[in-house]
Amino acid sequence: YWGKYAGIFVSTGTPGGGQETTAISALSTLTHHGIIYVPLGYKTAFGQLANLNEVRGGSPWGAGTFAGPDGSRQPSALEIELATIHGESFDGPKPAKGEGTAAAGTKKQDDGTKNTTTTKAGANEETDEKQGPCGLPSKCSIL
Repeated sequence: YWGKYAGIFVSTGTPGGGQETTAISALSTLTHHGIIYVPLGYKTAFGQLANLNEVRGGSPWGAGTFAGPDGSRQPSALEIELATIHGESFDGPKPAKGEGTAAAGTKKQDDGTKNTTTTKAGANEETDEKQGPCGLPSKCSIL
C-alpha cells in the first residue's frame, strides 16, 4: 500500500462520539503502511463545515456522519455532500478556470515529466503530470 492515498470517513453514534479522535488515531496505521493521508480540509468544504443550520458529522480531518444511538440514522444530504467533496479530492488538482482550453494558452512538451503552459499574459507555468491530490508528486517521500 506504500505511496497510495487515503482519506478517513467516520461514523459515530452521537455528536461528541469521537470522530476527530478516530481520524487522528487512524493516522498511525496509515503512516506505518506508507499511505499518504489526504484530509478533507477547509479549502473545498469551508461552507459546508461552517454550516450551523443542522447537526452533521465530519470535520477537516475527514467526512463523517452520526448513526444515532441505535444506529438507525442515515447520512444527511450535507454529510453526503461532504463525503463527495472529500472523495473528489483524490482526483488531483483541478485546472483553474480557463486553464486547459485552447483560449487559455498552448502547451509544449519540455521533457517526459513537465508541461510548460504559455498563457495569454505570456507567463510560463510548469506543472507536474504525475501530481497527486496534495499537490506533491504522486510518488513523494515526506520525511
